[in-house]
Amino acid sequence: MKNMTDGLEIVASIARGRDYWELRAGDVQDWVSTLPRSATQERISRIEWVGNAWDGRSDIRVGSEDERTVMLSAPEITQLLGELHRGILALRIAGVAPPMPDSVRTCCLSTADQIALVIDFDFGDFILPLCVDHRRYWVTEKPTVDEIAGGMLDILAHADRVRGRIAKREAGLRRALEETAAKIGRGTAPLWLRMEPLPHYGRPKDIAELRYVMLMVALNRGLVWAPTGDERIRTVREIRSHYGYHHREHRSRATALANLQSAGSQGLISEVALAIVRERGLDPREVLRQAVAAGAEDFRGGVQFDRNGKRETLHYQDGVLVALLEFEGGVYSDNALSLWGSYPETLALGATGRKLSDFVDHPAFVSAELVATGAESRQGALDIFHDGKPIPVEAAVTHDLPQALAA
Repeated sequence: MKNMTDGLEIVASIARGRDYWELRAGDVQDWVSTLPRSATQERISRIEWVGNAWDGRSDIRVGSEDERTVMLSAPEITQLLGELHRGILALRIAGVAPPMPDSVRTCCLSTADQIALVIDFDFGDFILPLCVDHRRYWVTEKPTVDEIAGGMLDILAHADRVRGRIAKREAGLRRALEETAAKIGRGTAPLWLRMEPLPHYGRPKDIAELRYVMLMVALNRGLVWAPTGDERIRTVREIRSHYGYHHREHRSRATALANLQSAGSQGLISEVALAIVRERGLDPREVLRQAVAAGAEDFRGGVQFDRNGKRETLHYQDGVLVALLEFEGGVYSDNALSLWGSYPETLALGATGRKLSDFVDHPAFVSAELVATGAESRQGALDIFHDGKPIPVEAAVTHDLPQALAA
């Protein structure tokens, strides 16, 4: 897939004329597979609740490694699809598309360790996911295909009777998601909105109370367009509550990305990161490339150095190569120096205007000549802040550094 300019273009390319809420797991999976590993690492993207499309030939094990599992063979899954097809026709459930192999996926349930086999049923104006999970089979035997199909058909028949209510609820949630994404702006786009799967043995009336999985495409800390969202949505208010965080984080990242692209720059570098790079005689551009690569593999990744047994890490965050310094008695990160211990309020009040090197004799603080702009004393620590003024990494390797810092 070619590089897309923003989330709107990404979703349009995936959907190919369909609405985002109609997407199959395979559609989303094709795009996600092109992303850096860190974009979907450790459930930060919530993509596990969308899951993986069935390939049509593999057996599927549902459950978790720590608990009892149930294995459904590929022939059993194929048989199940056939019985559901015949049952939908026999029950005359109008407007429900018979499930096909691409209707089948595996995804997370309440935790990422619990995997379910899910079949998405397309009712035309909403999609109802039903599943086979392991939770009922701690004390009973594996269900037969007939039992699974029978339970699902009962739920489908009920959904057909109350489809108006289901569609109305979902339409409100969709509208809230679309309006929230548009309000965030700067290329943010809805990617997924679907009910959590209801087990085949579940009560049909529970459809009305199912939570929703909601995903948008926005910029992450690596300035990569990636999925983000929530798997516990019930109300319009809960969707709209995501505006505050994403408005703040995404819009600042979109501005940073636009500025870098306009300047033709690889990225910025903070004063402290530059001081560490220069002290070691390294090329800032190469260190930035290494940090970007490390962050693409692991969102905690960066370029690490050792100083007297303590780690100094340079990592790429929101378009800037920044420093995380560990030292005896404290830590430096995000334009803040934190000193562990109990300190009087008078020290915090008198910190403004003093150099950070007055508090910690670190070569980077001495070289960068950072000046405190504020401080606060809290239980167990004194936090000292300074204004950050990162510069383009290209300027850091030229003789124009004083002019760049003064700009």
